[in-house]
Amino acid sequence: MSIEVFRLRDRGHSMILFQGVAIHRIKGHDPSFEKRDSLAHSLDPEMRNYLVEEPLGGIELDDGMVIVEREGTALDVDNSAHLTCLGKTLAALHYLPTKQFDSQLFANDLLKHGRYCEQRVWQALITPRLQRLFSQDASDYLFQALAFPSNLKNQQLSLIHGGLHDRNMLFFGGTLKLIDWSSARFDHPLIDVAQFILSSALTQTQATRLARAYAPKMSLVMLAPFIRLNMVWNMLHMPTHPTYRRSHEIWLAEYPNFRTALQQVGLVL
Repeated sequence: MSIEVFRLRDRGHSMILFQGVAIHRIKGHDPSFEKRDSLAHSLDPEMRNYLVEEPLGGIELDDGMVIVEREGTALDVDNSAHLTCLGKTLAALHYLPTKQFDSQLFANDLLKHGRYCEQRVWQALITPRLQRLFSQDASDYLFQALAFPSNLKNQQLSLIHGGLHDRNMLFFGGTLKLIDWSSARFDHPLIDVAQFILSSALTQTQATRLARAYAPKMSLVMLAPFIRLNMVWNMLHMPTHPTYRRSHEIWLAEYPNFRTALQQVGLVL
């Protein structure tokens, strides 16, 4: 018999693993569980069982809650079958009609009109930091270097997970399910795919497998502007993160022109 105890320092949460059960002690309000519950109630039983791991039980406390769930097993990025499962899971999520979900809970204030606008996203999330560090010209130059093709602009939004890395998904009984829905929102679906590629430092071969499982005709060329956008955000907000630094080396080797652009503004050496 073994008991594992974890404390999530960023939120003050704690978790105990005991004989196949995970017991979460949540302090305060956690949007992840609110969004998960809303998502579960919006889906038909088959899709709910495919995407969402519902708790075994729980109790509300004055300063939070306790939730009991099944213990899952982690995704292995070196396992091709696992990447295929993830691609199919993301496709199932992204193809769901957005009108069935709570429009306020999953709202994206940057994209209120229901269409993707990379310039609006860039100006809100990237430009202020680049202006402080370098200049407006540097921001404009890097935005052009993202090279968003016209067929990716102004696309309809999907419900995305918004915080994908290999610790935010678990296998339960052979089915891969996403967990921690705190960043779920309406946004461009390829953001999820690109985000996972970088957060897990996938190689080009691994990324291709994920993309093809997501959509048979999907290419890394289609994902490239979102990978580049995500790289800039990571460099500005998490410049010393070891996994992101490793993934940036992998993908800047694939985009030498973008590396040159980053060097010219001083974001990389």
